[in-house]
This record gives sequence, C-alpha cells and structure tokens, in this order.
Amino acid sequence: MIMARLALAGMFALTLPLQAQAQPEATLQISGCEDGVALCDPAKRASLLADYGLSEAEAEAGRGVTLRRFIVRDAWGRHLAAAVFYRKAGQAPQVEILAPEEAHEPQALRGTIGQRDWQQLIDMTANFHHRLAGELAPFEVIDGKFLICGDAPTTLVEASDQIGAWVGGVLVQEKPLVRRNSSNRCNPGLAHPIAVQMAQLAIENLPECSTVLPILDETPLRLLEICRALKGDRMAAGEVYRQLVESRFLGGVTDMRMLASSRHDLRQAFLTAVAGCRRWIDGVDAQHVDRAEVFATLFCGEGDDYSSADLRFNMIREADAFVITAFTVSERKLVPD
Repeated sequence: MIMARLALAGMFALTLPLQAQAQPEATLQISGCEDGVALCDPAKRASLLADYGLSEAEAEAGRGVTLRRFIVRDAWGRHLAAAVFYRKAGQAPQVEILAPEEAHEPQALRGTIGQRDWQQLIDMTANFHHRLAGELAPFEVIDGKFLICGDAPTTLVEASDQIGAWVGGVLVQEKPLVRRNSSNRCNPGLAHPIAVQMAQLAIENLPECSTVLPILDETPLRLLEICRALKGDRMAAGEVYRQLVESRFLGGVTDMRMLASSRHDLRQAFLTAVAGCRRWIDGVDAQHVDRAEVFATLFCGEGDDYSSADLRFNMIREADAFVITAFTVSERKLVPD
C-alpha cells in the first residue's frame, strides 16, 4: 500500500511544471492552462489581477483561503464581468462582484453563501482545469471566414484549495492546490462555461440582484454586470431597470404609462427628445425604495449625422410601476467613425 501511494504521488508530480514545483506556498496543477495561451501567460495574468487589486491565487492559498474566481474581458481587454467566491479560515463563505479599480466602486456588492450553494460551487469547479481535445487551434473557420482567436472575449478561472489533490482515493499532495484555466473563442475549453455557471450562482446569492433576474434576454454574465452598475437601493434600482427593459425602452419604444402622471408639456418634450433614437442605460441610482434616477445615452441619426446625447430622468413609484417626473438631455454630439 505504501509503495502504491508513492507511485501515485510520483505520477502526479511529473505532470506539474518546474516553475510550479518551486512555489513554497502552494503546489500548482495547471493541466488546462499553458504559458502563452490567453490569460494563462504569467505576465498577462499579473497585469489583469493588478487591474482588480487582486493577489495571485498562490498567495491566497498560502494565507489559508479557499477560493473560486473568474474574470471575463472582451477582445480589447475591457471589463465584462468578474466575481470571487472565497472562504477564509474560521469564516463563512462569501461572494463578491469584482470591478476594475478605476471603476471606484463606492458600494461593495457581496453576500454570504449557504452550505448547499457552496458545495454546488465546489462540485461545478471540480474539473474546469482539464483541457479538451481539439484545443489550441491557431484560428477558427466559419462560413469560409478566418476568425482570429484574439477577436473574442477571454475568460480566466482560478481555484485554490487547502487539502491538496486526491487521485484514486489517495491524498497525493498535502500542500494547498491552485488550479486555473483560460479560454477564448478558438480555445473554448471549460473556463467560460464554468464562469457563466458561477455568475448565475453569484446572482442567486445576492439579494440586491434579485430584481434583475427575471430579465430573460440577458446572460448571467451581463446580469451580473447590470447588478453591479446599480447604485443606492440596488433592489429598487433593479426594478426600474427591469421595467425599462420589459417596456422595450431600449428598443426605441416609450411606454406611455411611464409618462401618464407627467405634465402635458413635459410628456411632449420627452417624446420629442428621444424620437428616432436608440437608447442605452448607463446606470440607475435609487435614492430610496420609491425614487430613482436613470442615466442613459441616446444614439440618433445615421451616417454623417450619427450623434449621441446624455439623457437623465427621475422616476418615482406610483401604484405598481415607476413613472417619469423630470428629465434633462444634453446637446447632441457627432459620433466619430
């Protein structure tokens, strides 16, 4: 039995890269992540973590933290969504939505996770670090067109555990274990699907996000970022955001019920300001449960006349919906090509 355990330990150790074995705080298992692949590159990863004010997973493991986290960036390196689940020694597990440090989030969005959902998280991330057959293609061909791997969102998923690794029911590493994986369109792997599942679990464990969950046309990653962008009373702000989405405000429709209590001149001025323009909601700030301010951008015209304007409007709760009570709109500015 002793010889069998030693043999298994030796087989496992051979799969670890040399630089990983040199880490004193944790033993790395990077079976789905290689240098130079997406965010697996140490330099790129260090720069990414610095953007969010995060420590390396190895450092967190060395401090006794069990964690699961993901970061999704678009093809131009811009933030799309990020969250971390962590469990410090002697404390209940937590979830927190992350944002780049330049976002200057005044309100941290975090919550406590129950045992059932924590175990669900552990189960869903058991094998995300494995690589799939067919990965690492230099490009992808769809309808005869070459799609370069860099022209797609990139996802990084990391995990740290304190108990090491079990192989065939035998504990083969007693040091903390760190795993990571990264994926993009050409190297899809398991990282991105796991990030989507983690985003859904994060939303379900944050009461502030409960009012945006019924928005069916958005992915969990997008819902997570929508929730993070809400300010003040996030549950009330989420109600306003959902009402605007469900009334097709973003699609160019103005639900007259939102203007039912407004003065005639205000109603006509608002309809004139938004006529023929596409709308984008930048944020909602709810001062309290019955009052909110909406920040939006209008995109109007076409071609050489394509322009944008900032739109802000106040809403109050009336009966079972929010109605517009005042608004301001900036001068339109031409949008450069």
